[in-house]
Amino acid sequence: MIAVVDTSLVEDADSATVNQLRALLRQSENLETFLNAFGTNVPITDDLRQRVERTLDLLSAELEANRTLVLPMNNAELQERFAAVLEDIEAAITLTHGGLRHPTGDEPRLGLARTRIRRAIGGLQEIIAFLTPQLRNLPSGDGKTIVFISEGQTYSLRLDSGLLQEVAAKPITPLALRSDGTPYWVSIDGPLDDPFSPPPFRIMQGGTRQQEVHAMLQSSDLSNSSFREATGSPWQITLSSDETQLYFDTCTSGLNASCAYYAFNLASQTLNQLSFTSVSPGWITPDGQKAMLFLDNPYWNPGSEVPGSDHRYGYSIVEQGQWDYNLLPIDSWIEDLVWLFDSRFIYISSSGDETLQSKQLILAHTDGSTAQILMNDFPATTLLLAPDGGQVAFVNPASGLLTLLDVGTLQVATVATLPQDAQLVVWR
Repeated sequence: MIAVVDTSLVEDADSATVNQLRALLRQSENLETFLNAFGTNVPITDDLRQRVERTLDLLSAELEANRTLVLPMNNAELQERFAAVLEDIEAAITLTHGGLRHPTGDEPRLGLARTRIRRAIGGLQEIIAFLTPQLRNLPSGDGKTIVFISEGQTYSLRLDSGLLQEVAAKPITPLALRSDGTPYWVSIDGPLDDPFSPPPFRIMQGGTRQQEVHAMLQSSDLSNSSFREATGSPWQITLSSDETQLYFDTCTSGLNASCAYYAFNLASQTLNQLSFTSVSPGWITPDGQKAMLFLDNPYWNPGSEVPGSDHRYGYSIVEQGQWDYNLLPIDSWIEDLVWLFDSRFIYISSSGDETLQSKQLILAHTDGSTAQILMNDFPATTLLLAPDGGQVAFVNPASGLLTLLDVGTLQVATVATLPQDAQLVVWR
């Protein structure tokens, strides 16, 4: 068994630049904290005034240190954004100094300072996000590496040697990798704290040392489809078997939520809506020909007025072309599933009741009927299929044990210990 431990990383010029930007961001956020307090009528005492002045001095020092900073990418738009950030920070410092000269605080000036520092913080966060993915140590494609997320960072783990390396200093998920190492991932442009107004998202390509990151697709591009509302970030992206298409699902949020499946042609940069149904997100096979769907209304059978099932949960397999909806004999909540190469699938069956912890790992026939119950009291919530389709990986959140299930023999073996919060992302 491999016990995973943290490994030290050699700091390079790019990470030194990011660290310098983060230091500027920290001091900017410190100033924002004080300015937000002033906005809630906090009395400006002599002690508070002195603390703000010290923060302004530290921020001014970081500002001067960053004036000569050259971002490590030849990107004119990024350089212009950085220049605007420095201008906003300088204005915020000046306005705060002026606002503090008033005995009780000049609220108009402090309010303007608050606006400028917030804008600067947003700009810094965008620039750092642009620079920090810098996806390193991505799998080589030999089927020996698993990428996972833990404590807000992304790591790669070699299964044969136990080598643990940092991939990115942020969570990169969902993630798909082409055979030449090109990564495709989702960037979410804002906090996920409002279910009725999800932030925009972008599907990105690149972000490695060799490939500059750029947006392949933005959520606004979906406005030409049937969507007219804000859409939630894709829960999963799947690279087609021939590596020409990216399949993904996305859903409107809030009242009257709905979902759709898309195929994005990487060569032509065109978007094709494969299915529009009032269903929750599901899982797409790598060939794009089938998807598992969960019906919001198990009594609704697409294309028919006849109730389709008396099951509590209505799952269907959607086949592209005919888009036939075949209701499956599954009467439990599916937490996750993986498609096997012969169109069977393995899924985690749950009661759907958070108070009941019993779960099963089930191997299903192509029609959804149970072939075999592989494990009772199954501990994990997600599954990951090996590139050759021969093994399925899962993590026990209570122990961090990374376990592999051999699809052929149905034997299990624990191969590593990951952090308990580890979330598996991709296996190559």
